Amino acid sequence: MKRLCISCALAFCVLAAATALDYRLTPYIQAGTGQAHGSLFSNRGDFYAEWWKGTSYSDTGSYSPYFPILLGGIGADLALSNGGSWWMKGRRALVYGMDLGFWGGAIKGETYAGDDIASLRLRSLVLSFSVDERFRFPLGDKTFMSLAFGPLLGFNCHYYSQEYINGMYSYASLSPRLADVLFLGLDLGYDFGFKLGRGNMILGLRGDMGLTHLSSENGALGDTISLPWRVLGRVGYEIPIGPRREAE
Repeated sequence: MKRLCISCALAFCVLAAATALDYRLTPYIQAGTGQAHGSLFSNRGDFYAEWWKGTSYSDTGSYSPYFPILLGGIGADLALSNGGSWWMKGRRALVYGMDLGFWGGAIKGETYAGDDIASLRLRSLVLSFSVDERFRFPLGDKTFMSLAFGPLLGFNCHYYSQEYINGMYSYASLSPRLADVLFLGLDLGYDFGFKLGRGNMILGLRGDMGLTHLSSENGALGDTISLPWRVLGRVGYEIPIGPRREAE
């Protein structure tokens, strides 16, 4: 294993030298909002509507499904671009990303008078990997904008739920089962950058959409969480690692 790691590192260095790749590492923090759908939330909403004062849904109970919750995360991107003998030239780059952050959804029960009677907020901690194609456009001598899009692969790490029912709170954390571990998605990003020191300050927006279930019927929660999405603001700092170049 040690020899394999050394060989991979040497191969990476040879590739870098041969192609004159420009490497840029961007650690970042991000926060925003998001939501998810699925039977877990609709079934819980039906329970709230039927449970309130023991009456039927049509008499006094109601619920407001799918309202956004606060989400966030940390991560880093590694961009490869400007190779002299590489297909990624000019303003085009291939960006490998890794993010540890929350996805999830929420539902709220209320009376027809608008009084809150119950709510459920469920977040899932996800380690995700993305491969984006990025296009960067100059706005001035030291400023630029970037557009990026591509697929992502998420690994479910843990579920956290908070529930409120008529003045009583409960909290639970649960590990996912094998059926819940993997999910696929897409991401779309916009960045504004400006020169700061040796690198670039990056201010951006990210939109993530899960294409498969975040939770399955055969999983730890026993109900589906589907079509999760996030909209996140991002702050990062881009550090040039390869041959030094001005911001494109």
